[in-house]
Amino acid sequence: MKEYNELMEWIESNLNKKITVSELATKAKCSERYLRTWFKKKTKMSPSEYILKRKLTQASFMLRETSRPITDISLMFGFEHQTAFSRSFKRFTGTSPIKYRFSEMRDMNNFCPSETVKDVPCIVNSVSLNNKKLKITKNKIIRVNFGMDFLMLTINGSLLPKKNLFIQIMDFIFKQEDIDNVTIYGEQKPGIGCDTILNIIAGDFVNSDNSEYDSITVSGGNYICFTFSGTPEELMSYHTWARGHGLHKYGAILRNSSSLASFHTGFEPGIFISYYYLPCDLVRQT
Repeated sequence: MKEYNELMEWIESNLNKKITVSELATKAKCSERYLRTWFKKKTKMSPSEYILKRKLTQASFMLRETSRPITDISLMFGFEHQTAFSRSFKRFTGTSPIKYRFSEMRDMNNFCPSETVKDVPCIVNSVSLNNKKLKITKNKIIRVNFGMDFLMLTINGSLLPKKNLFIQIMDFIFKQEDIDNVTIYGEQKPGIGCDTILNIIAGDFVNSDNSEYDSITVSGGNYICFTFSGTPEELMSYHTWARGHGLHKYGAILRNSSSLASFHTGFEPGIFISYYYLPCDLVRQT
């Protein structure tokens, strides 16, 4: 039968369609019975269960971070009726799509990792941050549209962020005059006239307000901190992994708040270290 990764990649690139077990068996060149047995052994789920949970996992991102109507999201992932989507989503997350969208806390245990994505080596800590003031040195607002589908892209098991967004964020971060120590504050909100508005701010921490410069307050509370090392391209991929697969791996309860990252030069040319903070409670160490 077809290689495991090849079949899983095909599933991932077709989550916007109805996928039947019969169709999968044809792709894998095996019987439906053998496919179910093989799938259960690999994923601990039936093919139908895995596909449904992957669709709902992707839909949950769209609900969290975009203004896309629920009806449109349900159609994006091959649900013929919004009521069927809502029932499936509530069974998966324990809450309705509308309540999930406006919730202050999201349990990332209700997330189905993609079998196409490899684990990312990193150091993880649970930290508590007090309210901090960040002096704004520059900022950029990016309006994001995901188009008619929202499908995850991978190369050799590494996640690829949306290309245009990926380039804009990399240019903003890594073209700083002093990249040796730069702090980036990221605020992602549902957009008006677009799916998502991303406000990214570069700045320095200060001890108090000062009318001579603009500043923002970084919310205090518990955070999960992922420490990564790599090239700018690798770090963007790692951050994308952390926002979904990483939070799920460590059993995080994601708060509806903004993220924070600091970047430092590494010990080799072109290599950087990033500390990526996401607002979370109840982090489980593995």
